[in-house]
Amino acid sequence: LYRRFNGGSLRVVAARSPRALRAHSARILLMDEIDGYEVTAEGSSIALAERRTASFGNRRILAGSTPTDSNSAIAARYEESDKRVFEVPCPSCSSAWHEIRWADIRWPEGRPEEAQWCCPSCGVLHRDDEHKANMVAAGRWRATAPHVKGHAGFRLSALVSLHPPASWPNLAAEFVVAKRNPNLLRPWINTALGEVWADPEDDAMQPHELAALAEPMGRDRLPAGCLVLTSGV
Repeated sequence: LYRRFNGGSLRVVAARSPRALRAHSARILLMDEIDGYEVTAEGSSIALAERRTASFGNRRILAGSTPTDSNSAIAARYEESDKRVFEVPCPSCSSAWHEIRWADIRWPEGRPEEAQWCCPSCGVLHRDDEHKANMVAAGRWRATAPHVKGHAGFRLSALVSLHPPASWPNLAAEFVVAKRNPNLLRPWINTALGEVWADPEDDAMQPHELAALAEPMGRDRLPAGCLVLTSGV
């Protein structure tokens, strides 16, 4: 649990141990799966760990996790960041860049093994085995909240993974089975899509869920012939 090497050292501590979190200072703090951290007898283990970096002007804090529910710690931190998304170019209209979202994965009724990605710009369908690898290789990160400085946030789902189990047809087949059972659907939403699970008993939209629906808008994005713009909440 402790290693010293040229230029520094590495210490691994349990997130549920306030004593361990208080006992050591660190310039670089790495926290993994923070949505699984329990509140300790001394409060938030995340806050306790972050305080141990306060004496370093050049500190770095990295937190990562699969999101859980509306109380997700990682989702809250992502909303406070510059909210970067991973975009890929469309093979058919290369000038269009999009984040691969589940809403754009399409398949014929009853045939999830034929699932493909539909470009939101041109509507052309693209197969996983033919295009995905090249699309991901050419991908880029884009900050959707560029006004936030000093706090980078990154969101990724299994939809861009090149591992065979994460192919679009395999994910579609998993979804068809999982959607019949909330106990299966929740871990699929959390782990495959990297999205927060919305409790059916909670009718209120969470702030991060509403923010996820926001899209860039400007006069240059209006289609020809548009006369009136309206909006509603």
